[in-house]
Amino acid sequence: MSTFQFIEIIAIITGLISVWHAKKENILVFPFGIITVSLSIYLFYKQSILANSVINFYYLLMNCYGWINWKRNNQKIQISNCSKKENIISAIIIIISFISIVYARWLWSIYQDNLYFLTLNLILDALTSSLFICAMWLMANKKIEHWFFWIIGNTICIPFFFYQDLKGFSFLYLTYSIIAILGYKEWNLKKLK
Repeated sequence: MSTFQFIEIIAIITGLISVWHAKKENILVFPFGIITVSLSIYLFYKQSILANSVINFYYLLMNCYGWINWKRNNQKIQISNCSKKENIISAIIIIISFISIVYARWLWSIYQDNLYFLTLNLILDALTSSLFICAMWLMANKKIEHWFFWIIGNTICIPFFFYQDLKGFSFLYLTYSIIAILGYKEWNLKKLK
């Protein structure tokens, strides 16, 4: 087993533990998330999935924010639905993130003297990263809609990572999709209580 594969396995295990804790509305989602995203930064960079690599820096920050937010003043934030304002903010986050990622990748390709634009790889990388940026923000604030963005993004990632020869991550995102569906159901029941 190569070092790369070993790191991928550790990232997969901690990622599954993190998402399971998210499903259970357990604060341990964040420390395990920090481990997962730290390892993912390296793995995605090595596979030239640059937007997902860079976005994991954001996840690192949001895991820290979520940990503090969920623990703040020893008061538990309640699961709730997004307001109209939060839905608009979510849409803006996704659109601006997508445009910014595509533009940054285009600038990077110019810098490398390897001009390309709007490849399928770039579009999927930017789209999933944009969905996940929004999902992470909503999750840190215990908004039930975050599960929808995880489900959509995870579903896209399954064939995307398989094609990128990250078969372990492809399986991980299949598992994430299943847990996200279960998490949505569980959070919805808790919200109704």
